[in-house]
Amino acid sequence: MQIRMLSLALLSLLIFTGCQKDDPPPPTKTELISRNWKITAMTATFPPMPTMDVYAQLQACEKDNIVKVQSNGTYTIDEGATKCNAADPQIAETGNWTFSNNETKLTFMGETFDIISLSATTLTLKQDVPAGGGLPAGTLNLTLTAQ
Repeated sequence: MQIRMLSLALLSLLIFTGCQKDDPPPPTKTELISRNWKITAMTATFPPMPTMDVYAQLQACEKDNIVKVQSNGTYTIDEGATKCNAADPQIAETGNWTFSNNETKLTFMGETFDIISLSATTLTLKQDVPAGGGLPAGTLNLTLTAQ
């Protein structure tokens, strides 16, 4: 009788532990970046000058642009609801994007950025800007929000 009870207890334990669901794996960086993004903040710092709010200087027709990033390594920039020039095509640019340096850098639009943070809702990028045009070397910081 004890062997039957022990067998029944072990069988019950195996059934209940075997039915536990595993947590899904966290999304990859490609899965996280593959969505539509809109620039929601942009600053530039050229020491010793104070940080400049570049986003505030953008026109409304530039602020509504959507960067559509695809998991196949391509992107498009859509002009959004308003165009700065009515004659411009709706798709302003197409191209390829890539990760590099162990997925800590993102190259697109012909530029390479350091990935500061990447989540399902926010992408924060930084780019070192060399001195030129009368400005010292500095940094450009971009924040994009998923749409």
